[in-house]
Amino acid sequence: MIPEGWHFEAQADGSLAIHDQDGRVQGHVEPPWALDSDHRALKTQYTPAGNDLEQTVDTRHAAYPIVMDPTVTTGWWFTTPVYYLKYDWSGTWKLKNYIDDNRTLAAALICNFVPTTVGRTTCQAIFILVRADIIDTVNRAIAAGKCYKVRLPALGGAIALPAYDSYYVTC
Repeated sequence: MIPEGWHFEAQADGSLAIHDQDGRVQGHVEPPWALDSDHRALKTQYTPAGNDLEQTVDTRHAAYPIVMDPTVTTGWWFTTPVYYLKYDWSGTWKLKNYIDDNRTLAAALICNFVPTTVGRTTCQAIFILVRADIIDTVNRAIAAGKCYKVRLPALGGAIALPAYDSYYVTC
């Protein structure tokens, strides 16, 4: 994740500073977060593991599946309200590993973070149609060193599918 000789430094807010071999700050990792399928926040933290990070989550009493690290925003695709779900680098890897382990449950990992029931249901229906595209895009994101992002319609119906898009962006 970071070059040889660089290191992470924990910050009071749970984030991490990234220092180069001379001690200069070269980057920042936002504090981690995790939600269970009931949208309850779970205690989580990053632990540096050499040049990588490990995220640990307290899953006691959690409802599965658990979603970690994506950022969700709202917007419009023409006249259709949409959700944008963006994973950071570690979240993109977690999504890839989850898909590789069990492709049938990947919809839950993506859709359960959508904040409305209609949006989650629409996401799950669309996932059936575009699953191969999502898997391919996540794999291409990893290969390019990018982060995964998806645009999901907030409403169902005939306008839903054209509003979907899956792509990768700079982390």
